[in-house]
Amino acid sequence: MKNYNDNHITKLLYDIAIGESENGAPVSIETQRRKEITLLETLQFLASHNYLKRPYKIVDQLERIINEKSGTIRAEVFVKEPLTNKHKLELISALKTSLNTEHVIIKEQIDQRIIGGLKIKVGELVLDATLRSKLNKLVSNLHE
Repeated sequence: MKNYNDNHITKLLYDIAIGESENGAPVSIETQRRKEITLLETLQFLASHNYLKRPYKIVDQLERIINEKSGTIRAEVFVKEPLTNKHKLELISALKTSLNTEHVIIKEQIDQRIIGGLKIKVGELVLDATLRSKLNKLVSNLHE
């Protein structure tokens, strides 16, 4: 039997659950229901054959594919205290502009180690605008 890695499984799950119709038209409720049943049967098969050893990795990859297809970017925002709604909206607007995308979803993480400011992580990209980072840069520049 062929060995399947997480990428194969993720692609399979995406095609079953989300894959578009042949002509790009919306799928019927009946077609969607068949997809859901097929997805459930596929997951049962994969679980029974020990292919789901790292389900969280597969879910993360599946989420990444869906986000890419929909033009959505997810950002983790690390702050000392919760952002106000106004600041959230301003941050989303700034991220949309700087990342050239229509959809941004932020996941706020409270980090008590942050003195002030925030840190934003989008995929592998990290923007560290914390006070600690700025102080470290200042100390580094003073030593030069």
